[in-house]
Amino acid sequence: MKVLKNWNEIGNAVNSLVKAGLPLHSTPAKCWDFNNIREVFSQSPFNESSHIVDLGCGPSLNGCMTLELLYSMGYRNLTGVDIHIPGYTRLAAAIRGFKKARNMKQYKMVTSDITATKFPDNSVDGAVLLSVVEHGVDLEKLFSELKRIMRQGGKVYLSTDYWEKGAGLGKDAMAASGALDNKALPWTIFDKKAVENLIMIAEANGFNAQGGGSIPPCEDRPVYWQDIDYTFIALVFEKK
Repeated sequence: MKVLKNWNEIGNAVNSLVKAGLPLHSTPAKCWDFNNIREVFSQSPFNESSHIVDLGCGPSLNGCMTLELLYSMGYRNLTGVDIHIPGYTRLAAAIRGFKKARNMKQYKMVTSDITATKFPDNSVDGAVLLSVVEHGVDLEKLFSELKRIMRQGGKVYLSTDYWEKGAGLGKDAMAASGALDNKALPWTIFDKKAVENLIMIAEANGFNAQGGGSIPPCEDRPVYWQDIDYTFIALVFEKK
């Protein structure tokens, strides 16, 4: 479990990705996530054929950047899932894939609720949820679905907006999606109690939090969005 401490950690992550010849995220702070993902999915038990899914890949103007990272790492069985994947996201993925790897289909994209996917039981080796769960995701349903689709020993990388004492958002706060239509989404910045509850839900569904349940302290607020300063927290879960 990690908390993004400061801008130095973002800079170090960017340097590590560049040195490794891997793509950067278009949002600099999320390069911290990218470097964490690189570390998690560079380890056993993953190999080229491992099925890795990006849950909440988003209706993005940039394709599925997390899957582009994993493709660049050598993975070839990749799927992005979102409730809405418009044509411009698919086009952007094809163009970016062709420019980078001469491959217009680096990964699959599936339209589906991430809490009720179409994957067979025990068919997924790894899952990524990058800046997803803070947007109104039902955590009980999510981890119930992860329990169903993940293989034993499979790993989940989950990151979310965070400030240990809360960031002052109201319960009905909304955030711009960043998609072409910029549709507003529910927005929560997790506090320490909310993260502890997330870990409890994960454990109740058969997942262990790697590194234990001790949450590192916050330091600076290097993330700024919609006039709010906060940070990120990243957790890695393994299915028992």
